[in-house]
Amino acid sequence: MDAALQRHCRTARSLGSHAVHELKLDSLTPANLESILAKNCSRNRVTVFRQYARDWDALSTFVDRDWLERTMETVCVDVAVTENGLADAVVEDVFCLPAEENLPFKDFIRRISTETDADPVHYYQAQNNNLREECAALFDQVPASIDFADKVFGSSPEAVNFWCGSHRALTSFHKDHYENLYAVVSGTKTFHLIPPTESWALEERTFPTSQYTPSMDHHTSTWSTTPVFIDEETGAMTTNASPTAKTRMKTRWCSLDPTSNPKHAETFAKRIGHTPKSGPLFLTVTLHRGDMLYLPALWAHKVEQRAGMDGDGSASWLKGAMAVNYWYDMDFSSPTFVMHSFLRRIAASVGYMEPDVDIEDSEDESE
Repeated sequence: MDAALQRHCRTARSLGSHAVHELKLDSLTPANLESILAKNCSRNRVTVFRQYARDWDALSTFVDRDWLERTMETVCVDVAVTENGLADAVVEDVFCLPAEENLPFKDFIRRISTETDADPVHYYQAQNNNLREECAALFDQVPASIDFADKVFGSSPEAVNFWCGSHRALTSFHKDHYENLYAVVSGTKTFHLIPPTESWALEERTFPTSQYTPSMDHHTSTWSTTPVFIDEETGAMTTNASPTAKTRMKTRWCSLDPTSNPKHAETFAKRIGHTPKSGPLFLTVTLHRGDMLYLPALWAHKVEQRAGMDGDGSASWLKGAMAVNYWYDMDFSSPTFVMHSFLRRIAASVGYMEPDVDIEDSEDESE
């Protein structure tokens, strides 16, 4: 089985699965954009549209702190807060959720603009259609949807999200069941990418879940983690154990990070049969202000962010980045999903990941 998986990886790479299609807007028409996205969607191929969003109003309004605070004056937002920037990540064999704090938006802006390395890390990362709901006052500064993507995917976006946070915030490796159009408004975003032909080697496993918990002791913030339980009556998660909330929450997540851990990189390379002739072990794409990324469904990705360079139009007060993304639901009948599921089943059979219980359940239901 190992040899078959490695051969599949080599074949996929030889056919272009491990590549990024990069385009400049000046040379494209709307018809070109639709045709290219349709082709690359069918191939599950990452695409960068350089400066696609350069004319969006948000590139000038979102970076204007006075405008932003005035427009969001009465709005409170739920902000992820951690000690180290690792929200939603595996730490010492526990999946750690961030602490959440409901803040007036202007207070959130103040915190991230003055943040030092000794301060907690703040990241507005609510993936709940926040730009059409919680941050609706900002929505008219960006397109309601991406026209050529609507045509290719046959629908409008399921969610439109606004992201804003510190340069210390990090998104660990994971995958989404969405076709993702991701545009940078300020600063830079760097994506480390692994295609679904190889992401099975990232060793997805189920981890007990905890939540970061800050405490104040004589003006010094200390952090601990608190176990998270599921209330059997309501289905809600809670950190307060009770007779109805005694089952520890479990989270399925990638446990290998070949981008920053040499041992993980060695393990990942061995599993996929990587050699110096295979090209880079993983792909890296950096988006600048105005760039838009098409991240196909099921690609594993890790995301870092940085403040913009002087003179590039980014917010001078923001020690991090802002972005907007559009999520379109993936087609679960696609050959990509079927092949991805098959590879994961094989990988689980040789111990590279836990079995996909949801796949087993869906098959049982169909019989």
